[in-house]
Amino acid sequence: MKKLNLVTLILFLMVIAASGADLKKNYIGANLGIFNPAGDISEYDTGTNFGIYYQRKFSDFLGLRFEISGHNTEYNYSIYGYDAKDEINTTAFETSVILQNTYQKFTPYVGLGFGSYVNEIKISLDGDEVYSDTGTALGVVIQAGLLFDITNNFYIGGNFKIFTNNQEIEYTSETLQLGGYKTNIEAGFKF
Repeated sequence: MKKLNLVTLILFLMVIAASGADLKKNYIGANLGIFNPAGDISEYDTGTNFGIYYQRKFSDFLGLRFEISGHNTEYNYSIYGYDAKDEINTTAFETSVILQNTYQKFTPYVGLGFGSYVNEIKISLDGDEVYSDTGTALGVVIQAGLLFDITNNFYIGGNFKIFTNNQEIEYTSETLQLGGYKTNIEAGFKF
């Protein structure tokens, strides 16, 4: 059994090594943009988003992207004469299969994957926190983007992402849809 696993690993590494000798296969980048809430939090304010990612190309057209990002949003309202504020801060761990093709200096791409989300929900009345809950959720990620090569190693681009994030709320049987969409600029290098 160990020999079969070793042979499988060697064949896998040979396929990766043979998938384009002059191809820059590793991408490391960062993105910055806005988070637009949807679903149950569609009335919340537009928030900010920041992420870092690593992407590995396995061929001219196929890659895998691992991304860690964070975004936030809030909602201000008045209830029974109190100034209330709901805040949601989310850390996302997303993995997507990326289909891409390079045309001269442009690389359009699309991706489909899944995410694991850590959501922190806080509710405050007149500045005093009255409720706090942290939980995890899973979701689906769909994204598209366009990269432009500045040099052989550095690129800039834009990215649009839609994702679901269904969080169960403590002490209730309610599940909130905390997903939305992100619009980002991105930059990075490939090697």
